[in-house]
Amino acid sequence: MAPNDPYLREYADGVREIEVTINLMMARAKQTSSSLYMTFVELDDPYYNIAHSAVLEAIRQIPSAPIIRQFVMCAQEFRRPGRGIMDGIECELSRLVLGVCMNPVLKAIDQSKGFPISAKENLACKAFVEKLVIMAKTEEDMKEHLDKVGDALKAIGLEKIDAGRCRYVAMTFDNNQMSVKNDLDFQLADQKIRGVQKRESWQFLGKKFQVK
Repeated sequence: MAPNDPYLREYADGVREIEVTINLMMARAKQTSSSLYMTFVELDDPYYNIAHSAVLEAIRQIPSAPIIRQFVMCAQEFRRPGRGIMDGIECELSRLVLGVCMNPVLKAIDQSKGFPISAKENLACKAFVEKLVIMAKTEEDMKEHLDKVGDALKAIGLEKIDAGRCRYVAMTFDNNQMSVKNDLDFQLADQKIRGVQKRESWQFLGKKFQVK
């Protein structure tokens, strides 16, 4: 891909937005001496697994006939019966369509049970196409988010996650002192999510993050 490739620009913008969001939430949790739970979700080959029913519904929501025709040309043959579109790196329209397919997943989460980033606003999820960061203030709310996200992903054919690359972070601040839990039973798509320890780093969107 060329340095000015749209995918690379989108990717860089997505990384920056996620990084700013994470730093903002951690600063807010420290400032208010509260708990913060974050789960980082990476799906397993979503372009290969996405259900055609979800793709067709997404296309109906894109108000542009030329885009629809171009997408049909871009994906003349679905990759297997009932599922799959061209890879998002190869086809910009596939990224657009998959992003629209993910809308029901985002809507499944109760925003009121997200993490309060201000006195008037809670944030429960950020998405970069098929990658998700789910946020909550309590362990119970995070488990509820994961259950709802799992059901919504299954409905569009994306019930498989890349569990080896998924992580959760559970931190609590008390008088500027941070404690971290990594033995919680967080599961998505019937797979256990591994917790991050204090001072441990992990990768998300190609960016290294660390609890410290």
